[in-house]
Formats: sequence, structure tokens, C-alpha cells
Amino acid sequence: MKLSIIMLYYNGWNMVHARLAELAKYMPIENAELVLVDNGSEEDSSRQVNWWQEHFPRTLHYVHLEKNYGYAIGNNMGAEQATGEYFLFLNPDVIIHQPFVDEILPLLIRDHQIILGGKVIDWDGGWNTFIEGGQRYTIPYCEGWALAMSEWAWTDLGGFDERYAPYDCEDLDLSITALEKGFHLASLPHGLFTHLGGKSFEANLIRPDERRKITEINREKLLQKWQGRFSTISERLKV
Repeated sequence: MKLSIIMLYYNGWNMVHARLAELAKYMPIENAELVLVDNGSEEDSSRQVNWWQEHFPRTLHYVHLEKNYGYAIGNNMGAEQATGEYFLFLNPDVIIHQPFVDEILPLLIRDHQIILGGKVIDWDGGWNTFIEGGQRYTIPYCEGWALAMSEWAWTDLGGFDERYAPYDCEDLDLSITALEKGFHLASLPHGLFTHLGGKSFEANLIRPDERRKITEINREKLLQKWQGRFSTISERLKV
């Protein structure tokens, strides 16, 4: 059984370099691979990538995209290159503290209908509460800075919905899809990772006001997609 770690990045090579050093230390040789996806970076990191391709002591697949397709499309393309039975989508702004594959794989092997996230937000986080029929429904979701699942689950869920390009709401949408299909959500084991929070967006040179507008647009897309089904999903969670 093999875990494919899919890491999508745009610019911010210093973060990627730090993650590669951590992965070289903490990834096992036998049952893990790295799929590194350059999402059309403006920075020229070709020399650094070449060095890592020669010196990375683990299996490394490098994918260079011609332009920045955003989070959903870029990760979907990375997943197409993965050969493992299990996937871990890991942002480059996530510090890796210790060996993690043997902590994650058994959880995924034991339950193919589990989605593991960096953190499960099961309270009103500001964009996961919806009004339907005069009722408020707070739908839990896995934060997308780290998401792990079986390849079977990934295929069954249809990957990330690309309507949310360039970013935001993909993790919430995938979680809602999972819950509607009878999957359940759980947090990754504590202590494996630390999310630095928003550093990937800084590498994308996104201003806070720009991101807020994109988030609002994508939340409206999510509402249009799921409106009328929140009550059913909420009832399913009570079973």
C-alpha cells in the first residue's frame, strides 16, 4: 500500500525547499511518493527543482503546468500523476514535524470512507453555515491545507470541483459531497503538521481584499450548487 503526497505550489520556492527537506527526512522509501506540481510559477526555480530531482532520496514525480490553474485544477492534475492507493494533498505552507506516513496510512486502510483533514471545522467558521427553509445549518468540513483519503474515495467524490477556480470553497465543497455520500470526516493525528496559515496566498501575491471577493463569489457558487440539500445532509449527520 502506498501513499502519494501531492504538493501544489505557485512561487514561494523557499517554502517548497523547506518542505522537500522535511519530506526527505520523514518520508519512508518503500510506501510513499511525492508528486510535486508547479502551478505555472512566475519564479524560475528550474535549477532548484533539477537539484532536488537528482538528490531527493525518495520517489519524486515533478509536474510543470504552463499557467496557474488554481487550487482545484492544479491538484486534480497532480492526482492524475499519482500512483498510490492513498492520497495526501499537502500545502507547501505546512511544516512537517515527524514521520507521518505510518500514522496516516492505517487510518485510511481501515476505512475507505473516511476523509482526513488538517482540522475538522464543525462549528460556524463564517462560511459553512447556511439558511434553508428558515433554518440554520452548520455543515462540518475538513480544512484543505492537508487532506487525506483513499484513491477510491477521491474517484468516487469526483476530485475537487473546478468551478471554484482559482481557489476557496474547494475543501468545503468536497466535504459536503463526502457527507452526502455517507462518508465521514476526521482530523489528522495531532502533532504531525503545523499550518502556517495563508502563506500560499502570499506567494500568489493575492491582496486580502482580492481574496475576499473571490471567496464571496465562490460561496455563492456553492450555495447555488447545494441549496435545497443542506437539511438532508444535516439530518444524515445525526444518524
